[in-house]
Amino acid sequence: MNFLKNVLYKLTRLKNLVYYQDSCVFEPQVMNSIIQHNRNLVNNNFEIVNKKVMQESHFGYGIPAQLYNGDNFMLNNPINNDITYTDVICYFCNKLKNIRYLELGVSVGKNFFQLMHYMDGIFLMGYDLEEMSPLLKQRLNCEASSVEHWDKRNYLKPTAPSLTTNMKFGNNRIDYISADVYDELGWAKMKDKNFNLILSDASHTPEALLFEYEMMEKYNVFNKNSFVFFWDDLGGEMTNSFLSIINQMKRKYNVKRSDCYVLELSGWIGQQEFKHQIGIIDKS
Repeated sequence: MNFLKNVLYKLTRLKNLVYYQDSCVFEPQVMNSIIQHNRNLVNNNFEIVNKKVMQESHFGYGIPAQLYNGDNFMLNNPINNDITYTDVICYFCNKLKNIRYLELGVSVGKNFFQLMHYMDGIFLMGYDLEEMSPLLKQRLNCEASSVEHWDKRNYLKPTAPSLTTNMKFGNNRIDYISADVYDELGWAKMKDKNFNLILSDASHTPEALLFEYEMMEKYNVFNKNSFVFFWDDLGGEMTNSFLSIINQMKRKYNVKRSDCYVLELSGWIGQQEFKHQIGIIDKS
């Protein structure tokens, strides 16, 4: 049975290569500099999550149980120099001007934390079902921030959804939406925001990927002239949703196969887990 599954998987990957490339050449000096920068942040007495944060959350920030045991969280552990999807996002951001970054599914913020350190003088927005992790928020200047709430309605989030604006980290401005990804009012808060660097890492279902893209089109969330999109944890029906988005972008934005990738990359905890399939569309 496993042999048959493996054959079918390889055949599907081969068939899908008509839509995308499965490798990407990175300029070594640039990538090595990014890796060094990011590892200096997360390999030295780093804590992005702890037991108290998890206990006070609604849904454990979506962290799988196998990634922690009591107070031992693998997200806090040092990782090696294998390329992670965070490194790749940092690499592609060097191709963009006037970066405006949107992350769907911030969780405790390990990826967001690295990006807000790597980029300077930009606007970043996070979107997550949970409120911003207190360990991430304590690193921000919130003196001038303000919070807006709206009706909860019948969504998964148990408390009133919110938009927090005008937080600061150095020269970066940060806004944060805490709402269900299916809450259209959350998407309306991002109308005309003109994001050009976007990571989708929220509700890992094929339906959610298509709904996200539908909302981004409806509310003019992204810059139609220059953008780089990332999708975490593809595979199976998730990949089919990615291919559907490629086809839509082919028609509307002249996306070509040479603009699209599916790469096998390390994630949050580097070498401590299997690599993920990361989808990328680059129209920078």
